[in-house]
Amino acid sequence: MSAELQELPRVGEAEFQYRSVSLLGILGLILGLASPLALISPIGWVVPAAGAIVSLVAAIRIHRNSDRLAGKTLALIGLALSLWLGTWAPTKFFVDRQFLSSRSNEISTEWLRRVVNSELESAHQSTLEFRFRQPKNTDLKAYYETAEIDRNDLQEYFGQGLIKEVVARPPSTKITRERIRTIERDKKGRHLIVNIYNIDPPDSERITIAIEATRILYKDKFYWQITGAADPVVLYGEE
Repeated sequence: MSAELQELPRVGEAEFQYRSVSLLGILGLILGLASPLALISPIGWVVPAAGAIVSLVAAIRIHRNSDRLAGKTLALIGLALSLWLGTWAPTKFFVDRQFLSSRSNEISTEWLRRVVNSELESAHQSTLEFRFRQPKNTDLKAYYETAEIDRNDLQEYFGQGLIKEVVARPPSTKITRERIRTIERDKKGRHLIVNIYNIDPPDSERITIAIEATRILYKDKFYWQITGAADPVVLYGEE
């Protein structure tokens, strides 16, 4: 009886062979899960790129050695996350830059046009933080006649430097953007965009000026503020 029992096959011995989990598969998944770092800065784009490569290599190795390695699902998840965020992050980055470039140009050109049209009260409001601006329907000329502090600030702002020369130009002055100089994001999450403009009056020499427009989040809404107007030669040493 005992001899017969010893000859019986051991059920499941072949079916449950141990396979180790691929370390590359695990690493690929970790890199895939870390891929949202690519949305913070272009430097982070290296994370999904590395994740895609590691996950792909892992999936191929596991497929070729399926009798010894497990973890193909982990590798495929890492690959999917890496490809998704590795595509989304650069696309979002360049779309956002195009929007900031276009919108800052509109804001800055409109502001310069108000300056040459002698709408200094309105132009000055755009240089203030949103909480210090007057309501839209305010008669700004009447307001500045009575608000001594703001009136003095306006006169000081437009009465010195290169912006003083822009104020003296006639309404027929042509305003064109020469180029965008910088798009930066500070520690507070504000976008600072500097555009270089050519101011071409009909009867006098060209003025080249740098205008900094800043996009700021305030009470769950974005607004734009003109935060700088200066000679690019002084700021950047450019001719």
